[in-house]
Amino acid sequence: LLWRACRGYLVASFVEMPEPLEDPDTGESVTWVIFLISYWGEQIGQKIRKISDCFHCQVYPYPESEASRAETLNGLLSQIQDLSVVLEESEQYLAQVLDKVVQALPTWRVQVQKMKAIYLVLNQCSLDVTEKCLIAEVWCPVRDLTQVQDALRQGS
Repeated sequence: LLWRACRGYLVASFVEMPEPLEDPDTGESVTWVIFLISYWGEQIGQKIRKISDCFHCQVYPYPESEASRAETLNGLLSQIQDLSVVLEESEQYLAQVLDKVVQALPTWRVQVQKMKAIYLVLNQCSLDVTEKCLIAEVWCPVRDLTQVQDALRQGS
């Protein structure tokens, strides 16, 4: 497509990455293709930019001088190193958070089970006409009747 659109006034070389990398948008493993395009003239450059935008290509300018290329490479290497440090620290932090959660999990499980039991009982109750109190019918042994009545008085 580039060759025909630019009528041959470009030099292109394409290289497929040896191992697939993760796509940052979708998270799936993708084999990337890297290409270098040299062209003559600004009009051809605009055509190449339009075509690469249509294919959602990431475009990086290629510096003219060797010094600026080395500077760009050093900048990218330092950026990779910084991102590696950030990723490592993030993984350590997440590991610490997960360790704390693992320690608190049994307590949380008991609390959730108690809450589920309470809501199960409350869902079996019905509202009175004024919707200010719950009505529940329960059975209890006669010997515990006074304790239940005392608990109800204290609760109300």
